[in-house]
Amino acid sequence: THSPYDRLVRKVVGRMVFWDQSTNAQSAAQLGRPDQKIFSKELESELMASTSSVYDAKCSPWTWFAKETGNSYTASLFSNLAAVIFTQGEQLTGKRILMYSFGSGYASSMYSLRVVRSVAGWSSLLQLRSRLEARDMVSPDVFTNALARRDESYRQAAWCPYDGLEQVWPGAYYLVRVEEDGVRHYARRTAATPV
Repeated sequence: THSPYDRLVRKVVGRMVFWDQSTNAQSAAQLGRPDQKIFSKELESELMASTSSVYDAKCSPWTWFAKETGNSYTASLFSNLAAVIFTQGEQLTGKRILMYSFGSGYASSMYSLRVVRSVAGWSSLLQLRSRLEARDMVSPDVFTNALARRDESYRQAAWCPYDGLEQVWPGAYYLVRVEEDGVRHYARRTAATPV
């Protein structure tokens, strides 16, 4: 999934509305453009334009988290689900959530979730807004150095991270060490864990 880059999702919304209308149409004339090739770029553009209000109502409000955090690929599907739960909470009971995940190749998946009981408790546990507001802003140099340290440690065995735990939130898991055979050991930081 390439959230928050949602052009493909916009295309899918257009196609879904198109196929829904074509399934329910009495004749091809009801589709508006029966002469048009079904997979043409022109039709695709028209579908995206004509269904932008559907996208804006059904998809766009829940992309705020991905826009704040950037592309997390597969995790973006579930982080956007977390944003829906956080934002909607109790209002989701009895509703369906359509999940659509795609990659840069030919594969994609679509399925729906039905919310059968209250998720209001999850909504309060997620604390998405406060977690985003608690992020530390760092300079590009600090960020570049962190990426360089990460590159150096990639696939390293018999290794312990040399960064402190200042950036690890209480309750989160962190890497303690990697053994010679590649076995990784993790621990969960508590409020009492020394940094």
